Amino acid sequence: MKIIFIKGFSLLCGCLMLLSCSNKLGDGINLKGIEVGADLRLNVGEKGKALAYPDPWDCTNYEFTWTSANTDVASVDAYGNVTANDVGTTTLTVSQGSYSAQISVEVYEVTLQEKLEAVNGLVGFWEFSDASNFGKATVGKDLISYHRTENAVLGTPSTEGITQVAGFNKRDKAIQIGHQSLLFCDHGLSATTGSDLVRQYTLVYDINRPSGESGFATLLNTSVTNANDQDIAINDAGNIGVGTSGYSSNTISRDKWYRVVIVLKADEYFRIYVNGNKWLEGSSYSDDRFALDPLGTLIMGDDDSDDHTVLLSSVAIFNRPLTTDEITSLGGL
Repeated sequence: MKIIFIKGFSLLCGCLMLLSCSNKLGDGINLKGIEVGADLRLNVGEKGKALAYPDPWDCTNYEFTWTSANTDVASVDAYGNVTANDVGTTTLTVSQGSYSAQISVEVYEVTLQEKLEAVNGLVGFWEFSDASNFGKATVGKDLISYHRTENAVLGTPSTEGITQVAGFNKRDKAIQIGHQSLLFCDHGLSATTGSDLVRQYTLVYDINRPSGESGFATLLNTSVTNANDQDIAINDAGNIGVGTSGYSSNTISRDKWYRVVIVLKADEYFRIYVNGNKWLEGSSYSDDRFALDPLGTLIMGDDDSDDHTVLLSSVAIFNRPLTTDEITSLGGL
């Protein structure tokens, strides 16, 4: 009797196993709800992932749809990939039929000023957010704007050729510096020991080279009287540098924003970084081609008019050469 019972039980289990194997996991199991992962907190420009799960977990009869209540703040694609567009808070909704669930997204911004101030040696910072005073300094002394004709001295300060424009995001302001307009920068740096020139510094630019005007765009003229040919420039093809240092093999496209960092430690190196990546490594410059006059320097400006239009969102200057890690911490655009 015991033997017959065991055989019968074994046969029943075998039949149940065969029956269960005939159905695929999830077949015929309908959605009963949606569960979501944690809320998101992202920096402007950062990407994240919104997570959603079917209830029950083995349901296959569903296809989630994602929407954002405010795409200006954060947008989301069909797979829950989120892009942080602007500071603020929005709600993402994931739905399937009559079921839905929400995830909150907070977008913040670590500003360039915060990044700059986290690095030692900042002596000048200009943001161009005040339309009534284009040269107003956030750190350091105000810039002075000039407009000149070819081969002419700087003359009287003037805002001719300089207008305020939109920057690299909806809240950012910038200025457009037209052909033969420039900014005088009283940087406050002291001459390097044993020299009458400033032979160590770092310059940071947030720039855009607009289309519609060919020619070189000058970033730096080390002569306070605009007597020099351009010392750092972007050529018509978009390569950055000058003949002395050579030009980068990478190119700066038109109508696109870049964070450009120029570093000089004379007799050792001259470097240019773009969006956190080193584009140009120069050798020793004992001729002081890139050294600054302690009285100041010119942002843009060229003695023979190779200073075509540039959009400028900000400029910063440090009293020392920043390291590669420090430059990487400033990020890019």
